[in-house]
Amino acid sequence: MHMPRKIMLAVFMAIVILGSWLAPLDAPAIKQVDAGLKRALISYAAARTLNALISLAQGTEISAQPLGFGVTLTPGQLLDPFNDLVEQFSALMLATSIAFGN
Repeated sequence: MHMPRKIMLAVFMAIVILGSWLAPLDAPAIKQVDAGLKRALISYAAARTLNALISLAQGTEISAQPLGFGVTLTPGQLLDPFNDLVEQFSALMLATSIAFGN
């Protein structure tokens, strides 16, 4: 009774090993990985570009001197939380790209 179970296990393991060596399974997998890597790199580039634009907008200052008092306003600093979020997303996309590249 134990012999057929061992034979079935050996046959199953042989099928798994042969399946891992067969090239027809590799082509679709490589295609999917390449597509995922491309999407991750595009997302990373878009996030870094958006991060640069937000950082540029954050640096804007408005100086005014009403009634002789000097006032400097920095309305771009309101974008700081959004900029941090975009930075975190770009770091995640970089890690994803590295994972796809391995």
